[in-house]
Amino acid sequence: MMTINYDKFNYFSPVSIDEKVWNELLGLGHLKSFAENTQIFSQNQPVKNLVCLKKGTVKTVHIYPNGNERLFEILDAPSIIGHEALFFTDTVLNPNIITVTPIETVMIPIYKVEELCKNDTNILLSFYKILRNSLFLSRIQSAGVMYMSLLQRTAFALQLMCFSKTDEKGYFYITHQDLANFIGISRANVTICLTQLAKMKFIDKKRGKIKILNLPGIINLVGRSVEIDN
Repeated sequence: MMTINYDKFNYFSPVSIDEKVWNELLGLGHLKSFAENTQIFSQNQPVKNLVCLKKGTVKTVHIYPNGNERLFEILDAPSIIGHEALFFTDTVLNPNIITVTPIETVMIPIYKVEELCKNDTNILLSFYKILRNSLFLSRIQSAGVMYMSLLQRTAFALQLMCFSKTDEKGYFYITHQDLANFIGISRANVTICLTQLAKMKFIDKKRGKIKILNLPGIINLVGRSVEIDN
């Protein structure tokens, strides 16, 4: 078995899939590479291909008319993108898919994947799990907007990231802007909140990376109201 769809923001997201199935999927499509910061899917456009991400990292974002971004996921390879089209008729991919690093993919026509799923319900179940986790993450973000303060929302995002891949010193890599886009607040407010969390000894932050020092404290903070020091 292999793990796919590891998402930095959602530790429930990884899905186990048989390596034989993964290799079978790769054999259905054609190889395609993309450079860093390339938009490979546009929001509100029909999904025609399932994408197997073999190498690299992508992010899914929604761009509003005023130019603001809402970040949904940061996915590392191996991952599968475009699975919504297997469950919803005339599916359009709501967010943009943008490369964070140079990537290697296999693009598979949806109809070929549908044929494969008809012959093996276990494969369809794997796609369902990926969809379920995406919807779970959307629910978390929506709930946060309704009842959490800015500091709590920032702490909650860090709580979700507590199982992220880290370097040898325990730091995971995330920019203030990407964290702000995910939470749905300004970069300036994220900086204020991170500074406050650092003062509380919950995290240590450096340029482009964060280390969680006190996860129980962060979890406790999410459940209560705390004012940000000026």
